[in-house]
Amino acid sequence: MKGLTIFISVLIFANACVERADFDPKKSDAQLVVEGLITDEPGPYTVKLTRSRKPLDFSGTIPVSAIRVTISDDNGTSEVLTEVLPGTYQTSANGIRGIVGRSYTLKVETRDGKIYESIPDKLSKNGNIDKLYTTFVSNRQDNGTLKYSFSAYVDATAPSGDTYFRWKFNAYYRVLTFPEQRTVQAGEGTIPAPRPCSGYIFSGGQLLQVGPCTCCSCWPKFVDTSPLISTSQVPANGKYIGINVGSIPLDYWAFFDKTMVEVKQLTISQTASNFWKTVEDQKKGGTSLFQPAIGQAISNVFHKNGNDQVLGLFYAAGVSVKQIFIDKSNIPQDVPNPVAPPPINESCILSFTNSSNEPPVGWR
Repeated sequence: MKGLTIFISVLIFANACVERADFDPKKSDAQLVVEGLITDEPGPYTVKLTRSRKPLDFSGTIPVSAIRVTISDDNGTSEVLTEVLPGTYQTSANGIRGIVGRSYTLKVETRDGKIYESIPDKLSKNGNIDKLYTTFVSNRQDNGTLKYSFSAYVDATAPSGDTYFRWKFNAYYRVLTFPEQRTVQAGEGTIPAPRPCSGYIFSGGQLLQVGPCTCCSCWPKFVDTSPLISTSQVPANGKYIGINVGSIPLDYWAFFDKTMVEVKQLTISQTASNFWKTVEDQKKGGTSLFQPAIGQAISNVFHKNGNDQVLGLFYAAGVSVKQIFIDKSNIPQDVPNPVAPPPINESCILSFTNSSNEPPVGWR
């Protein structure tokens, strides 16, 4: 159970608290954490390797650089991944691609001569998202005010046979900022200090445009905060109805232009389902010392030439995707539109977390 708690904490803090540090695996008993996935969608696919600083230290993770990280299938196809960031490895865009019916294995060779390998995981046939829809929700807060949001739901059909689903929710929206209007303190006043990405410079007492702005318009996203896993019991008719997959708050920026709601339905193996269900239950239960045991951590990655315990999972999944758009026209007429905030004179990338200056696939 201690190993599971370590991994859950590492998973929660991985994106927010990763920082580079020198790490000698020969002098630490911190466990290797593996996160990786291959699907039947076009690549690239990503594998992340980290370690906790030390057992029971959840303040951050340490990226692990390996000699070689390889994904292979049971048909003889393989690819060595490229390290794009410390501890983050990717396939090439036109490299190996998941194929339904094939089984996939991850092999990690670390700098201290250790070899870690995953148990082959079979890529299952996609289920189908029959419908993605939203409902408007109002909740009265303790102070008496109403808080509004849109809840997103899916209806889905499972393929024949034993089927396990993981649903992943994202909601993308567009924002507009004015980094050319940025200023900095100078003495008792301020002077213009446009961001280079704004396409402007301050010269000769004037703002001059010298190129296009690459950080004025961005697409942040709301993301799912915990895994959502189907139960092992598939309905008799193979239909899942009204699965609540996520929520979009009614705020100004989400409806400044529109929001693209996207759900990915991953058809996964029982091993992957058990693993993510354990993560889901652990996050719902918190990390209290008094919470009931919910089962052992299930990892399919093992130390091939030794006895080191590995946390995490490398798995394969068939994917179905559904997208819908919502905008101001979906807000009930008796609900006031969100109040516009003051203009943001800064890069939109710096102003909004989980944002990109490229529109997401499917945006229109």
